[in-house]
Amino acid sequence: MHFLHESGIGIVVGWLVGMLVYFIYSDELSSLDFNDNVFFYGLLPPIIFAAGYNIKKRKFFQYFFYTFLYGVIGTLLTFLVTFGLTRVIN
Repeated sequence: MHFLHESGIGIVVGWLVGMLVYFIYSDELSSLDFNDNVFFYGLLPPIIFAAGYNIKKRKFFQYFFYTFLYGVIGTLLTFLVTFGLTRVIN
């Protein structure tokens, strides 16, 4: 499909399946819980692996400095904002 990226297709399919489950099992949804072990050990590793496997190496190294800089500055900024907010609240 050339009009939509494969991640967009995944989002649309997930949305459709979620709506289908919601409408079919709407009376039983109160008993469904999010299992974090299934997500972190079963679903997240293949997503991260696929992202790393499909990365374009040339583009990755071309923008490595900016990615690294954004990661460091973003982490520091997030830390400072969180630290500041927790100091103000307490």
